[in-house]
Amino acid sequence: GFFSGLVYLTPGGQWILNLVDTYGGTYVVFCLAVFEMVGIFWVYGLQSFCDDMEFMINRKVTVYWRVCWTLITPGLMAIMFLYSIISLERIQYSGWEYPDSAIVAGWLIFVIGLIQFPLWTIWVITHNNNKTVLQLLKPTEEWGPVDSDLRANWKLFKRDREDERKRAHKTNKI
Repeated sequence: GFFSGLVYLTPGGQWILNLVDTYGGTYVVFCLAVFEMVGIFWVYGLQSFCDDMEFMINRKVTVYWRVCWTLITPGLMAIMFLYSIISLERIQYSGWEYPDSAIVAGWLIFVIGLIQFPLWTIWVITHNNNKTVLQLLKPTEEWGPVDSDLRANWKLFKRDREDERKRAHKTNKI
């Protein structure tokens, strides 16, 4: 890291920083943030996340936050990413445009940053041969608070919430 960071101390360092910030920071962050939101709220589950939040802050999560986390925020982030790509102009620094080779390098930085998500997904799937993809998407037994007392309280809390939902579901069926 130290030696790769030395490039930023050269006379062209600000050019490189601007290129890496634009393609490796801005665009990659948008994409990965959308993937993260989808992973948390659509894979781990909104209800599981809300239960965890309620356990931590000792207050119920309102409908407002549920709608924001599952629909509004990922949707707006995707729209902002698409808008930034559609309205993309050639990157400049100090009024000078970057050459084509730098633009290609910038898009390579973007692809390298973005390809991490599917590559690590494939790696996890291939290194857990005895589990299905659906099993890999579920939290493991190690998931949860590390502190043993807090973990025991958290498990009781989660079980109580699940029991409440089952009772409410039975009541609604009748």
